[in-house]
Amino acid sequence: MASVTKEKNGSYSVRLRWDGREIELWGFTNRRECERFGAKLDTLRACKKIGSLNPEMQVWADELAQNSPKTYDKIAGAGLLPPRQEKHTLGELLEAFRKRPDVCEKSREIWDSVTANLLAFFDGSKLLDEFTPEDGMRFERWLKTAPLNTRTTPAKPYAPGTTARRIGHAKSVFGWAESIGWIPSNPFRQLKGGDSCNTAKLEYVPIPEFNRLLEVCPLRWRLILMLGRYCGLRGSSELFQMCWEDVHFSTATEAGWLAVKAVKNARHNRSYRVVPLPDVLEPVLIQWAEQAPEGESRLFPGMKRKQNFSIPARKLMRKAGVSWKNPWYNLRKSYCSDLLETVTDVSIYEQICDHSWAVASRHYQILHGGRMARGMEAARDVWKQLGETNSPQNSPLTPPKAPPQGITRNHKELNSGPEVLKKWELTTKKRTTREELRAALTHQRGFEPPTLGSEARSRGFGGVRTGRRRCFLSP
Repeated sequence: MASVTKEKNGSYSVRLRWDGREIELWGFTNRRECERFGAKLDTLRACKKIGSLNPEMQVWADELAQNSPKTYDKIAGAGLLPPRQEKHTLGELLEAFRKRPDVCEKSREIWDSVTANLLAFFDGSKLLDEFTPEDGMRFERWLKTAPLNTRTTPAKPYAPGTTARRIGHAKSVFGWAESIGWIPSNPFRQLKGGDSCNTAKLEYVPIPEFNRLLEVCPLRWRLILMLGRYCGLRGSSELFQMCWEDVHFSTATEAGWLAVKAVKNARHNRSYRVVPLPDVLEPVLIQWAEQAPEGESRLFPGMKRKQNFSIPARKLMRKAGVSWKNPWYNLRKSYCSDLLETVTDVSIYEQICDHSWAVASRHYQILHGGRMARGMEAARDVWKQLGETNSPQNSPLTPPKAPPQGITRNHKELNSGPEVLKKWELTTKKRTTREELRAALTHQRGFEPPTLGSEARSRGFGGVRTGRRRCFLSP
C-alpha cells in the first residue's frame, strides 16, 4: 500500500514498493492530493497483478503521460506502466521521411510535391495519432476536385494520373510511419490511387516527321533529340553525366554502343547500362566531336542536371511544322514502343530501356497506325496458313452452326462398334410448356420424342419433365 509522508519543507511525498523496487514521488503541496495519487498507485499495482488496465486507469495514465511525462516515466521505470510512446506530428514525419538515407535526390524532389499537398490540407502540428481513415478520404477528395494545378490559367484540378501518384506517395509516407512504430496503423491504407499512367499524353513519333524536325535543328540539338529518339535516353539526368569515354563507335568486328550512367542503375548493382548505337547516329557524333573543345571530357559541356528540353523542342517543332504531345518524353516512349515490337527477349529489353516488362506494357506501349497495320497483316497470315491445311468447313476456328432459338445443343460422340451414336442434351433458357418442348425435340434432325413408361404418364408430364432446366433424349 502506498504511504504518504510529510517532508521538513512542508510538502508531501508518496512511496510505494513493487517487485523489489521503491517508487518515491514528492512535491505535493496538498495532503489529500497526495493521498489520491497514492490510491491511484495502489490501483495500478492491482491492475498489474491481473495483467491489464481498466478503462478508467488507462485514461488517467494517458493524461499523466501528456501533462507530467517525468512522473509517468518514473512509474513506468518501476514496471507499473508501459513505456511512454513519444507523440509525433505530421511535420516531424515529413521531415524524417525526406531525410531517409535510402532515398536519392531525385526522389526527394518528387516527395516534396506530396509534402506540400499534405501540409496545405492538414496542419503540420497535427499529431499522427489523431489521423483517421476519414481524414484520408477527405484528402483524396480534395486532391481530385481542388484547383491545385496552377500551371494553367485559370487553375484546374490535377490530372487523374497526377492524383493517383500523389495518393500513392501519401500512403507510402504513413506506411513508413507505421513500420517504424510512430502510428499503430496506416490511416491511408484504404485509399486506391489507381493507374498513374496518362494514356492521353502518349503519342508515337514517326521517323519521317522526326527527320523533318532534325532538318531545322542546330547540331547540338540534333544530337540531343536523336539520342532521345534512337537511343531512348531519359533527358538531362542521363545526358548530363555522359562523357566521350562512354561512347563506343562501331568497328569491323563489333557494333557500336553507349554506356549510359543513371542513378536508377544502383538498385540493379551496375554502374551503367548498355544501349545500342545506331548507324545513323555515328556521323552526327563524329561531327560533334570535331567541334568539341580540346580536353573536354563531357559530351555536352554546360548542360545542367535539371534542364527542361520540352520548351526549346516546341520552338523547333513550330519552325519545322510538326507537332506531337510531350515533345521530349514521347521520343523515349516511341523508342521503347519500337523495341517492344521487335525485341522478343525480355531480359534484353529490360537491360536497354532500364525498366521492367510490366512497366513497359503499361507506360510505353503505343498502338500507333503502323503497328496496328503490321499486327493485322500478321493475323491475316495466320488465317492463310490455316487455309493451306484446312478447308474453311473443317477449320477448328470455324464457328458452329447456330442451334434453334431458345435451345442450346451440346453433343458428345460415343463409339459403339461401327455406328456412332449421339447423345443430345437440350437446355431450355426458360420454363417451357410440354407442347413447345415436344416440338423442339422433334425438330432435332427428325428424332421423335422417347416413349416413356406408365409411371411417367401417370404423373401427367406426357414423357417430358418441364420442371427442370435440362431434358435428355437417349439415342
